[in-house]
Amino acid sequence: MMLRAVLLVSLTVVAGQAVSDTRFTQPPGVTGCYSVEVGQWSGGFPSQSPDSHQPPSFIRLDSALVEGRFSHPGVRRVEPHIPALTRYRTLPPNWRISNEDLLVVTWSSGFVGVRLELALPGDSLRGRAVALYDVIGPPVPTAPVVLVKRSCSEFPLR
Repeated sequence: MMLRAVLLVSLTVVAGQAVSDTRFTQPPGVTGCYSVEVGQWSGGFPSQSPDSHQPPSFIRLDSALVEGRFSHPGVRRVEPHIPALTRYRTLPPNWRISNEDLLVVTWSSGFVGVRLELALPGDSLRGRAVALYDVIGPPVPTAPVVLVKRSCSEFPLR
């Protein structure tokens, strides 16, 4: 009976590790540099801070995991930060894979920011930008967004 319990626990742990490892694995070719093209926003920003909702025009999706107090499994670094958010004690810019076919890139102060939701795979990633705002009620604007893979040497980061 004890042997069966140990075996069951061992199999559960191994299966859980296998699931978590595949769940947070990055698809090949996602890391690298991209130009970011944001289309027309669907409305005004309830935060009254439009600069806090504009992603940089060029970004680098790093393979390094976000570390520190805001780290979560599978969350990786993004550069650069949005300058308007750096005056706050901000969350680190990050990206992750959601549901195996969605790339989510987030910049946030915890109060305002922007999230990109992009369909995988492809050298050009298409989706939408969503303004983040911590006040519940006002509709937040969205905009179409396209990320085009570029050589990192084309756009040096600060």
